[in-house]
Amino acid sequence: TVFYNSFHKALYLINSAFRRIDGRKRLDLEWTLLRLTWITQSLFSVTTLDELKDKIYQLVTQFNFIFFSLIFFKTHPLKLSKIKWKLPSKSVIECKYQRKGLYLCKPPALNIEFRTSELLPPDLLPEERFSLAVMCLYHMEHIFGYMIMDVDYRLSELLYVYLQQIISLSLRILTLWEQQKKSHKELVRFNIKLKEMAQRDSLTGLYNRRGFFELGEKIINTTKEKKLSITVFFIDLDNLKSINDKYGHIEGDEALRTTAFILKNCFRKSDLIARVGGDEFVVIAVNTKLEKNFENLLITRLYNFLHKYNLTSNKEYVLSFSVGYSTFIPQEITTLEHIITVVDEKLYKEKQRKKSFR
Repeated sequence: TVFYNSFHKALYLINSAFRRIDGRKRLDLEWTLLRLTWITQSLFSVTTLDELKDKIYQLVTQFNFIFFSLIFFKTHPLKLSKIKWKLPSKSVIECKYQRKGLYLCKPPALNIEFRTSELLPPDLLPEERFSLAVMCLYHMEHIFGYMIMDVDYRLSELLYVYLQQIISLSLRILTLWEQQKKSHKELVRFNIKLKEMAQRDSLTGLYNRRGFFELGEKIINTTKEKKLSITVFFIDLDNLKSINDKYGHIEGDEALRTTAFILKNCFRKSDLIARVGGDEFVVIAVNTKLEKNFENLLITRLYNFLHKYNLTSNKEYVLSFSVGYSTFIPQEITTLEHIITVVDEKLYKEKQRKKSFR
């Protein structure tokens, strides 16, 4: 909208001048109008600074400029409403084009830093003597830098002013575009973090019940497709109520965190470990390497970790848990709910077995 408002203002000025000039000047103005249209169409679609520099190169070539430099203040864009503005001490040359003979040289990215008071480093000034125009690049209260170009008196002043405004507007749009992309990335990261928090148990850092069922469904579908077997463990921390009653809830929380620590060290990072209830944990381990006695290896490893912990814990109680587990071959894998029901029954039998030995 801003582009076309500027364009229509230029069009109005040209049409007003048509009534007061001779035929030759009128032809020049019509040619200027065509150029303004081309400038608008060229710069309106840029989405990156590199694209803008390429378009400027085309403009410099089209209008037969001898010299053109685009310079940004090092702290661009400055906003006048928030600061007491003063000329920045440092500037950076973003691009520079200079005609040598019949050819327009387009050097690689410069990014040369220099003192703003110099306007342009002496070694980058053109060798020939001709008039240069220095024009500030700004949009409303946002100041980006300035551009330096040679003055061709055969060209309309309106073209220089319009070129200044259109480049300034393009820079403002690019700034907004970058801010939008940055905001979008931050929003994506925030949503990922929010989803992660919604799937995690705050006490143990393991997945919670919601996270378990969301990720568990994906694991079930993957194992069906790849025809892999899985072993599912249902783990119940023994005597949590007694620990809470005798040693306090802080110690009970510590017992839960310790159980989570043991599970994380026993199982692989690729295994799904979750706390699905007060003292209940579930693990899904996929037999990706098609190991024999996979479940026996894991359960032995789990009890070894538990035994080593109790030997060194110096607690007044012994940490223990009951485990129900079962392996499912691809043909037996149905739904996650069915699998949990089967393993829960195994856990129930294990707890009954323990009670019979008391």
